[in-house]
Amino acid sequence: MKKITLLFLLLIYFTTYSQTSTEKYNSYLNRYEYFDNQGNLTGYKQYNSYLKQWEYFKVPNQNYQPQSSLNVNLAREVLNSKQEKYDLNFSRLKNKVKQIFRNIDYIVLEFDRDDVPEELDYKYAEHLKYLFQNQYVKIIEQNGYDYSNNSVTENVISYLENGSIEIITKEFEFYKEVSNDYYYKKVNKYKSLF
Repeated sequence: MKKITLLFLLLIYFTTYSQTSTEKYNSYLNRYEYFDNQGNLTGYKQYNSYLKQWEYFKVPNQNYQPQSSLNVNLAREVLNSKQEKYDLNFSRLKNKVKQIFRNIDYIVLEFDRDDVPEELDYKYAEHLKYLFQNQYVKIIEQNGYDYSNNSVTENVISYLENGSIEIITKEFEFYKEVSNDYYYKKVNKYKSLF
């Protein structure tokens, strides 16, 4: 019974008086450093060769909790507002591209010539939309603009409108030879759609 009691007391002793710090040698600073069970430096000892003794230095408690200056609610509101602007402006941009496609269809089919079959007019309209898509829309998609900014969105929309006018103007150049009046009527009508 004495052995069980002694064993029990030793077990209680070792569990209550367990190691609370760790000693590590720092070869760079030539000293022993002491860390608590969370890994915080609590002190260090260094050999003083003049006095020929070890000197212990206690490090003040470093339980520093950084104070955050971030206002989470404000940041959330700002990000939500920015996302709403982005969604609205991106929607405006998509609608502008659809409008340009409709305008191209309108300008080609409205002023169709009698000597050209309607099927070719549709193919020609598709060709113009393809040119616009490759020369302007893809460039916009690749640049990754910040559409939450209204002025950026306005500049992109203006770029797309001017690009579509440029394509129509270039593509209808050949009409100048047939009928100068027909060319200017078509180009000016297209510009008036914006």
